[in-house]
Amino acid sequence: MAGYKRHIPRATKTKGRSPKYGQAPKSAKYQSALKEYRKLAKRADQRLLRLERHASEPKYENILQYAYARAMRDIKSWSGDNAKRFNTKPPSNTKQLMAKINDIKWFLKSATSTIKPTKDNAVYKYENGKKVLVGGGVDLTYVKRAQTLNARYGTDISWENVGWMFESALYRKLDKKFNDSKTAVQIIGQLQKNEADILKAYKKGKNYNVRLSDDQQILEEQVNYAIEKYGTSIKSLYKLL
Repeated sequence: MAGYKRHIPRATKTKGRSPKYGQAPKSAKYQSALKEYRKLAKRADQRLLRLERHASEPKYENILQYAYARAMRDIKSWSGDNAKRFNTKPPSNTKQLMAKINDIKWFLKSATSTIKPTKDNAVYKYENGKKVLVGGGVDLTYVKRAQTLNARYGTDISWENVGWMFESALYRKLDKKFNDSKTAVQIIGQLQKNEADILKAYKKGKNYNVRLSDDQQILEEQVNYAIEKYGTSIKSLYKLL
């Protein structure tokens, strides 16, 4: 028809925007992160399912109290109280998507996300030039550690208690502060030995200092630093152990 000018939808005239939705297309960085998210979320969800199955076994009846419990808190914070899996509608921007990916990675790397070691949480050391598997998963990380402690000290510590210690906020804070897992365990050991006196001091709002031998002055300073700085986390761990 003469004089007719075809109408062009506004969205198609706006450079860099989707004709269908009128939104800016996702960046290459977002698309790359989305691909990683889908892959990791699927793997994490498979682990959640396996942990739920293991929870019916007497030996692992408490397995849902560790990495699984934190994963569920993360999932609900992202997708609502009814959500049970990671692989849901992804966050709409790159920063949030990367944050969710980091939550998933934490779960995958946690020893209590699997019973046996996996490529995500396996721990190796080199002996005589050879790579040797020494930890990973609940069996090698916590069951084996409990067995070693019981054999060495004649104690009767369950893997669950070892798990509570290594999964606790206090352990993570100490490990990060001193950059040494052995030091973190030694500090927690001293905190357990002095539990009654420390709790009494906390209740009265007073300072409490552990006294160790002269050859343990560094450890003494580290223990007393923890008592001063991490009171809330210490009391939380006392309730679990």
